[in-house]
Amino acid sequence: AELWLEELAQPGQTVTVADLGKLAVEVQSFRSGGAVGRRTVKRVYVRFRPTEKFRRFVLDAHIKEGTLE
Repeated sequence: AELWLEELAQPGQTVTVADLGKLAVEVQSFRSGGAVGRRTVKRVYVRFRPTEKFRRFVLDAHIKEGTLE
């Protein structure tokens, strides 16, 4: 897990987890506020893109439980 943290802390990096998917972190900086209260804000996006195999497994598990609508 510590290796993932170091890798994901670097700009534009992703971590691929075998048979599960890709995990990516993106940080965006932007200016917000009015003329008096302008400040720089950082927004962090964490994205997980599952493999088709993992997605299908999760959906099948929910279908069996009857929780998928």
